Amino acid sequence: MDYHAILLQLGITPNYKGYHQMLTALEIVEANPEALTMVTKWLYPAVAKRHQTNWKQVERNLRIAVRTAWGTNRDFLQKLSPLPVKKRPTVSQFISILWKTDT
Repeated sequence: MDYHAILLQLGITPNYKGYHQMLTALEIVEANPEALTMVTKWLYPAVAKRHQTNWKQVERNLRIAVRTAWGTNRDFLQKLSPLPVKKRPTVSQFISILWKTDT
């Protein structure tokens, strides 16, 4: 299953800016997994640069995407996660779940 299909099944559709930015974040994490340890200092600015915006907008858009996924298809998100997901994941946790799913 590819990231596009996963995001769509989670209710994150291309009309959300966070959809495109999440795909970029996942691409960056695939190339450099260490980016997950420096989300605010490195990952958000790298995504922002590619989307010609600022890191705060990226953070907001990704939080909205995670909130959408949590509200739309929590059961599917739980199936993707190797650990129990009892509360809404952070952006870095969400990216980690998706990244580990596709590798």
